[in-house]
Amino acid sequence: MQAVGPQPSQQGRVLAADGGANVVVISLGAEDGVKEGFEYRVSRGSNYVGRIRITNVESKKSAGRSIMDLQKSPIQPGDLITSR
Repeated sequence: MQAVGPQPSQQGRVLAADGGANVVVISLGAEDGVKEGFEYRVSRGSNYVGRIRITNVESKKSAGRSIMDLQKSPIQPGDLITSR
């Protein structure tokens, strides 16, 4: 699934993560301009954790899946997400 239009520079947080189901909920939603297909870098402090791809967008939050090939450690609530 491809994102529609260019992805803006954004920053938010992981609200919930279920590694078994490979679902990650983030603090950005449609009101922030998020669209299905957008990808975000996930980090904890200065450490790269992985990348997620958005699959479901609501007004104030979105859900996506970790791109498993790029994941270095489990994604956790509170991790930072950035679009760049």
